[in-house]
Amino acid sequence: MKKKIIAGVLSASMLLCSVEALPSSFLSSIGTGVTVEAAVANGFEYKLLSDGTVEIIRYTGSSENVTIPEMLARKYVSRIGDAAFYMSNVKTVTIPATVKNIGNDSFRESAYLTDVKFLGTTRIDSYAFYKCTSLKNVSLNAGLNKIDDYVFYGCSALKNIVIPDTVTSIGGYCFENCSSLESVTLSKELTEISDDTFAWCTSLKSIRIPNKVKSVGWRAFSSCTALTQVIMPNSLKTISDEAFDRCNHLEKLSIPNSVTTIGDGAFENCTGLLDVVIPDSVTKIGKNAFGYIHATNSKVYEKIEKFAICGTTPVAQKYAEDNKFKFIDIRLSKGSVSLNKTVYVYNDNGVNADVVVKNSAGDVLKAGTDYELSYADNKKCGKATVTVNGKGKYIETVSENFIITPAKITGVKVKSPKVKRVKVTWKKANGEVTGYEIQIARNKKFTKSLKTIDIKKANISKKTIKKLKSKKKYFVRVRAYKTIDNTKYYGNWSKIVSKKVKGKKAKSKKTKSNK
Repeated sequence: MKKKIIAGVLSASMLLCSVEALPSSFLSSIGTGVTVEAAVANGFEYKLLSDGTVEIIRYTGSSENVTIPEMLARKYVSRIGDAAFYMSNVKTVTIPATVKNIGNDSFRESAYLTDVKFLGTTRIDSYAFYKCTSLKNVSLNAGLNKIDDYVFYGCSALKNIVIPDTVTSIGGYCFENCSSLESVTLSKELTEISDDTFAWCTSLKSIRIPNKVKSVGWRAFSSCTALTQVIMPNSLKTISDEAFDRCNHLEKLSIPNSVTTIGDGAFENCTGLLDVVIPDSVTKIGKNAFGYIHATNSKVYEKIEKFAICGTTPVAQKYAEDNKFKFIDIRLSKGSVSLNKTVYVYNDNGVNADVVVKNSAGDVLKAGTDYELSYADNKKCGKATVTVNGKGKYIETVSENFIITPAKITGVKVKSPKVKRVKVTWKKANGEVTGYEIQIARNKKFTKSLKTIDIKKANISKKTIKKLKSKKKYFVRVRAYKTIDNTKYYGNWSKIVSKKVKGKKAKSKKTKSNK
């Protein structure tokens, strides 16, 4: 029977029954040269499937805002067929929970389509929304399992997409050339990112790759020119050829210590990436994987200026040497840690050492960026330790010791309460000192009649010095000390204080009285 049906027969049939109960059928072409038995209801051409459900094979209606019916001819609609809405004029589509499968090319190149809402779909086949250039809003339902190749290719108005955690597979080229795509949330159940999945998504700024993903495919994020952050999981094993080629705003990269293979040109043309840490797990680095600029269709490769390879393994070092790149061993022990001085004066807030840290290439590292400092015993006199803890790309800890000497003694006073002696007092030192040393002499240079007195207890803050010469001026100074490994470390001398020693009073002469 041909598609054209005698008008009178059709009119009679319509008078006798509703559209959904139409018993008539006809042959309908879907633009592929294949013909199928179909019926029409409410602008939907459909056919009955072997499982008793209905597939929509073409939309012939005029509505711009379409809600796919749950039932046609009292049968559930389970599928939107291949090319059913191909190059249609619809603007919004709501797909009910009964529809489980969206066929190949189903909405392909529907230039006016802006919104699609899925309520129960489990699979979207290849090219389903290919080059729907006005598509802005896509709401994918939980329960969706698979998104096939090229599904949203060239949807240049799409700004964000959330892939539900039930999705286990996204096909290659799926979001390629989605030039407005800024935000992507990927399913936690994905195990791979397929070839070219997000290539030329030039507005995409960051991506978090889910924890079960083992491989990132060929050119998966190629030419994502706005991409600045890539968070990779510890499950990742393979970064394929050209996976991040031309991501020229990518400045920082952390490759997890699970990756074994980095493909040819994987980070080629990443001109913002001036160094990269190769983890110990990597056994293969492909040709021109890092540090090169390569124009399309050119055989010329240029090196990125000042590019460096960082790591600890022979694999990383060999790539650097083979390509004549700077190599930095990220272990702090392979560089140097030095103190500008090893003796410091105690203060109540704790003593911080003046540390200089260099990497294996001799570059001076920056505190807070490349390392952090921690201290032990730096709030008392004695031996203290500063520990340099690697940060950022640097690893390991290195420690150095330094000495904290007592602070300068204050509050020194000298009195001469009795003949031939003085009493010296001072303010006790903080910082757990061992004792004090007093010097007393007849001149300020402490060379004339010098006496040195050792006070071996830290809790003493006074001393009487005897057997001095009467009526002579003496100069006094005090300092604290700390004994470390049988060595005394002295603080600075106090301010010099002088005092004239008290002498005996002269006896007065008695006069004889006249009797």
